[in-house]
Amino acid sequence: MKMNRKKTIILFTVIAAFFVACKPNFSVNDKKQDISIAYCLLNMNETNHYVKIYKAFLTDENAYIYAANSGLEAISYMDSIEVKMEEYLNGVLTRTIPFDTTTTIPKDSGVFHYPTQILYAAKNVKLNPDATYLLKLKNKYTNKETYAETNMINNFFISLPNSEVDLTYSKTVNCGFTLTANAAMYEMYQILRYIEVDKRTGEETKHSVRRRVSSGEVNPSAPTVIKYDVNKIYKVIADHLKKNENVIRKIDTYACLDYEAWIAGRAFSLYMKAYNQSSSVLNNKIDYTNFVSENNNAFGVFSSRNSAKRTYTITSASEDSLVNGQYTKHLGFVKATR
Repeated sequence: MKMNRKKTIILFTVIAAFFVACKPNFSVNDKKQDISIAYCLLNMNETNHYVKIYKAFLTDENAYIYAANSGLEAISYMDSIEVKMEEYLNGVLTRTIPFDTTTTIPKDSGVFHYPTQILYAAKNVKLNPDATYLLKLKNKYTNKETYAETNMINNFFISLPNSEVDLTYSKTVNCGFTLTANAAMYEMYQILRYIEVDKRTGEETKHSVRRRVSSGEVNPSAPTVIKYDVNKIYKVIADHLKKNENVIRKIDTYACLDYEAWIAGRAFSLYMKAYNQSSSVLNNKIDYTNFVSENNNAFGVFSSRNSAKRTYTITSASEDSLVNGQYTKHLGFVKATR
């Protein structure tokens, strides 16, 4: 069953479950509808799975003020909906997974009511990487049903670099990861881990600097290889850190460099592509959703993702550049004990 469609809605949504766009004022003359907005990204390596579900609202006051000050019942279904997920293997229903409400995960500050939020959770559930999952939402009072489906992103591994990394290398090099089924988009990161030592107390705390190397679409028929400039990480470190006379910094052993890749499914890729094409805090619409309902009044995205990480050692020349290089020499880095 193919469940992709394009739609425009002048209400509100959460872009990629993180970004919020609202129209400040709505028309209260519109016919009242039950409009669901849901987000869920499954990961086969996690056992706790969450769905965020909003309901659209109408108000004759400023929508930002209403969203911030109203209770949870204004934007959430509370316990008036039933949420479950069906697992299919080769087209055969193998099990049904119920979701229950939870408020144990606080929401960060923002447009909508916080810190309490209602999520729908299925805990201690191991997913089958070969299965297809159908998420179903049912309003207990109106019997409205909303659903979306996704395949899983299987495990993969980072194949490049394949040896110790020289961060001082000034030419373009490759990083990348192996092929995995159902992949559509990726993000690749380079992470340097370091330790700060308090000069007064000797207390050590671990930190990291994350550099986004690249993002884009995945070729479904070949491993992904990304060309990038490895030595730009020094500039990223300098942009993230400030000089601090009270600490000294050193790398967290020579195996201090991680490469991390995140992969997401096709539905999430299409959702993000549609959003980025009209990316603006003033653009209050959803251009893509894979949720389906009888009246075409459900929005959001249901997809899957997965990640891989690989740790590398760096060369002594890389450490020298961290301690004495033009970008980072003022940041208090010292050489670690080998």
